[in-house]
Amino acid sequence: MDLELIILLYAVGVGLLFAEMFVPGVVIGLVGLGCVATSIYFMYATYGPMAGTAQLVASVAVAVGLAVVWARRLTSSASQADPKYSSADETLLELVGREGVATSPLLPAGMVRIEGRRVDVVTRGEPVDAGAKVRVIEVEGSRVVVREVKG
Repeated sequence: MDLELIILLYAVGVGLLFAEMFVPGVVIGLVGLGCVATSIYFMYATYGPMAGTAQLVASVAVAVGLAVVWARRLTSSASQADPKYSSADETLLELVGREGVATSPLLPAGMVRIEGRRVDVVTRGEPVDAGAKVRVIEVEGSRVVVREVKG
């Protein structure tokens, strides 16, 4: 078999394996794998063991590269890294420094009413009685940290 045909068969196989990452099903991938395997066989049969082994090594390198691309595509965290996408309530950041009243005991978590709004909060470990005055000292995502205001 001509070298050009072997290379074409190999390229078609790699292309089909790449397409398998985007098209559901296994048929395209199996046909691609068959094309790559057939091209390796013909390279080995036509040009000897050295050429066949070289193509096999190249195929493994291409397979590893495709696997890395596929894994990155599956585990893409672009939406998590994008600051536009957040599960945290941005209005909670406005509460830092504001005061409210504990509507339940904070042991260390509980509810506080701040400016008419009920907010789920935590303390730094110290218990706070219901009805005590508290101040928001920190907001991390959806975690609101308060401390009791004495006096």
